[in-house]
Amino acid sequence: MGVKVVRKTPKGWGRVAELRTFLWMGEIRVDSHIPLSSLRYEALVAHEMKHWEQYKKSYWLHPLRYKMSKRYRFQVEVEAYIVQFKVMKGVPELLNEYASYLVRDYGLNITHQIAKDALLKELGSWKTT
Repeated sequence: MGVKVVRKTPKGWGRVAELRTFLWMGEIRVDSHIPLSSLRYEALVAHEMKHWEQYKKSYWLHPLRYKMSKRYRFQVEVEAYIVQFKVMKGVPELLNEYASYLVRDYGLNITHQIAKDALLKELGSWKTT
């Protein structure tokens, strides 16, 4: 299984990065407006690489579960945002930003506080491992 990173506008509206998969292949698309040398670029790639790991663990079930289960989608996005947060050097304000994305962009029907609490909980488990 292989994944490649390309400079291409993601298909999803308003997205700056996304993972596209087909069987054993993956493509991480990062918007060409984000500088290659930036920490943000590195963090977005790390976020999408986390999704690639999740995909490889479950093979074809990941896309189906992602689409069908809000609980699963919430969990995998929280995990990916924590990876992104770590790459961004743990800037505290980012947790609020990522919580806002979880509320707004994933059809989860959750509050900002639920999203932020989940991020903090996941961050805590990363610190202890």
